[in-house]
Amino acid sequence: MTALTSLSIATNSFSGPIPKELGNLKELTMLAFGSNNFSGTLPPELGNLVKLKELYMDSCRFSGEIPSTFAKLTNMQLL
Repeated sequence: MTALTSLSIATNSFSGPIPKELGNLKELTMLAFGSNNFSGTLPPELGNLVKLKELYMDSCRFSGEIPSTFAKLTNMQLL
């Protein structure tokens, strides 16, 4: 599924950490995983999504700092 450009898993009552494997979906321009019970830290692998323009992660229970790899997300328009 490396050609996937949009992925929404929002509002599904998922819990636990965000899978680091999402960072392998390098064609994503939109990723939404808000309104779930995700927790822990954001995986630095999400910084590999350099085509990402929109990232929705509201209403989750993340802790820690935003990974420095997010500095590579220069196409980001909506966070």
